[in-house]
Amino acid sequence: MVKKSFVKQIVTYAALILLGMLLSSSLASKATEQPASPQGIVPAAQPHALPASPNAVWTTCTPENIAAYTTRIHVKCATAVGGIYWFAVSVDNAAFAARTLSVLSTAQVAGRTLSILYEPDDTSNLPPGCSASDCRAILAASFGQ
Repeated sequence: MVKKSFVKQIVTYAALILLGMLLSSSLASKATEQPASPQGIVPAAQPHALPASPNAVWTTCTPENIAAYTTRIHVKCATAVGGIYWFAVSVDNAAFAARTLSVLSTAQVAGRTLSILYEPDDTSNLPPGCSASDCRAILAASFGQ
């Protein structure tokens, strides 16, 4: 017999993935609804490129806790990297936050290790609720084999 806590955990992770997909879908439809300028020209979308920083590094993270708040998405890693357990992204860029949530929750459900790109020494632009002592902003997140 499957333990109830395991089933509850799977249902929770599936709900997080679905939430990420719905949020991403919703944002994609809003992106196409740009108002025209007074001259009838639709302005070009601003690119959301990663900050060009020679200090950004990749680290591995076994996701232990993932949460979505009104101001941020975060993941707690099972092992600290240089004292950093938490990695977060602000929801100001909702499309990036939705994609990140999808990657984080999919990795956790699949039991995979995450790769997270972040700047170890940069505490100047942390997401809301992210403490400079143990949290850094996610620049990119992935998981592989």
